[in-house]
Amino acid sequence: MSCRPDPSSGPGGQLRAGLSYAVRHREIATPILLVGIVGALGLNFPVTVALMASEQFGGAAATYGLLTAMLAVGSIAGAAVSARRLDVPRHTTLIAATAAFGVSETLFGLMPNLWLFALLAIPTGACVLLVSTMANALVQLSTDDAMRGRVMGVFLLVFIGTTPIGAPIVGAVCEAFGPRAGLALGGVSSLLAAAIVALFDLRRPPAAARAAGPGPAGPGLAVGGLKARPSHPACETPRPPPAGASR
Repeated sequence: MSCRPDPSSGPGGQLRAGLSYAVRHREIATPILLVGIVGALGLNFPVTVALMASEQFGGAAATYGLLTAMLAVGSIAGAAVSARRLDVPRHTTLIAATAAFGVSETLFGLMPNLWLFALLAIPTGACVLLVSTMANALVQLSTDDAMRGRVMGVFLLVFIGTTPIGAPIVGAVCEAFGPRAGLALGGVSSLLAAAIVALFDLRRPPAAARAAGPGPAGPGLAVGGLKARPSHPACETPRPPPAGASR
């Protein structure tokens, strides 16, 4: 039975329905969880990069502009890589991209001088784009048509809305330990999130995904590397009777 939106429900009810739907489906909840951690602690570049430019490298507005431009160059490179992908993103690929972002941002904060710091901004920006586009694609392709709008509302709320929530935390860490620690906080937390999700995947029985059936993505749609096929007899093509059989 397909889930149809209720026109009488208000915005709060629709948001709760989308959140409930996302929590019930692991292939939707995992990307939302990863982008939530990345968005909350890893994407506060207006705080961390500005402090690095002014306090660590003694620069001014031009230095900050250079660093943000290098992040933008990395984002363009990440968008180009994402556009070249023809297959459906895999769940494991998203975990790898999140781990790569964690490593890149951690190294980003450890660079000893301005030019190495600016150079590391390129892969960091590219990883941000890869994580966001892969998570977006996985959530949309794994959601039933009738629930896609609600679930994407939850996805955007978590991805964009958690950054202002994490900004005071990152700012407090930067004030206490310096801007390098703020960047390390975002990188290490993203890396730990990817590692925990990967550990749960390894402990999950391999047959569970195959026994789950088509799932919310619908029959015949490949999501996370699995190809769902219809199992109902009415969906199968009837076989011709054997030669000589009575009609």
